[in-house]
Amino acid sequence: MQQQQQQQQQQKQQDAVALQAANANSCSSNSAAAAAAAAAGAAAAAAAAAAAGTNSCSSNSAAAAAAAAAAAAAAAVAAAAAAAAACLLEQPLNDLSLLQHRGGPAKTDASPPTAQQQQQQQQQQQQQVQQQQQQQRQMQAQRLLVILQFLIQLLLQRTAAATAAATAAATAAAAAAATAAATAAATAATIYEAE
Repeated sequence: MQQQQQQQQQQKQQDAVALQAANANSCSSNSAAAAAAAAAGAAAAAAAAAAAGTNSCSSNSAAAAAAAAAAAAAAAVAAAAAAAAACLLEQPLNDLSLLQHRGGPAKTDASPPTAQQQQQQQQQQQQQVQQQQQQQRQMQAQRLLVILQFLIQLLLQRTAAATAAATAAATAAAAAAATAAATAAATAATIYEAE
């Protein structure tokens, strides 16, 4: 009887691990997709900022374009974090019925477990599943933190590049305007002297 219960307990633990692995794979794929979307959004926002900074006529418009790009990239990162967090919170808690069904009493000549034993087994199963879910969520949260750190670094790099491009464009425009003004003044002076 004791050996039979041990076998049933091992089977339930294996089932719980399999279920957790399936849930982890689902969340990992969702997190990877969200991270890819966020990275694409950050890159697109940085490209838009660089283009806007190049085509801008003043430093104010260039700064506004860089700020808009940073806001768009930050929104993409936040969307990725929200998607991954939502996946972590969607761990199914109703899989105990499957575990209990597969780990039910075997059809042998041994006497069936009492109601108290069944209740204890059910409590142990619930505790094991909850512990495994907690551990899995902690691991996924750590992975999510690494992804977010990478995205934040990428965002900072792209924002710095967009700001530098906008500043260079504004400086070039100011230099061109100063050159044009100097040329006009020289031309006017030449005409005046000729008269």
